[in-house]
Amino acid sequence: MKAIVKFFVWAAFACWPLYSGAAVEMTVVTPSGVVAFTVEEQWQVLSMQPTLPIAAAVFQLPNQADEGTADSTNLILQLYDLKSPEALQALQKVGQVFGAAKPKEEVFKGWVLYRQDSVQDGTAYSVIDAKQRLKTVAASVRLAWPHLKNNPAAYDAQMVAALHKVLLSVQERVGPWRPESGAVIRRPEQ
Repeated sequence: MKAIVKFFVWAAFACWPLYSGAAVEMTVVTPSGVVAFTVEEQWQVLSMQPTLPIAAAVFQLPNQADEGTADSTNLILQLYDLKSPEALQALQKVGQVFGAAKPKEEVFKGWVLYRQDSVQDGTAYSVIDAKQRLKTVAASVRLAWPHLKNNPAAYDAQMVAALHKVLLSVQERVGPWRPESGAVIRRPEQ
């Protein structure tokens, strides 16, 4: 089955400190139904690979402090086909150690989170990986952001809030997919 990615802009607007634009729901069609998640429309899509066994969406979150640098704030959402050995092996790597210390593990609304700090090209980063088994697939989300001197004062808290918002939006609906009225449909190139 070919995957279909559906994008449409919600009528509701987000009202939280870091972003104030329309939320965009993205839907990945799976053999058993769909998985939908929501991101801010200002987030630049760096990559979209909507087919299983491992589907992935990569976003760059805007931050004036990283303009003109090699650093950036990124969010990656991945879906894993639970029947695929390749996908299960990749899922086991979620939360792996990047720095000197083992990640701090916690739970948020059914998601297992792994928090850690890492250094990339001399810049300190915070990395939070999250994973959860849905109905027929598993999902993981990674948010990584640099610690830059010009970051907004509450940037760390804003990043955690952004991650929580995405995690709460991830939903799997099992059954036949039907496009919603007003949806803009994007199909992977053949």
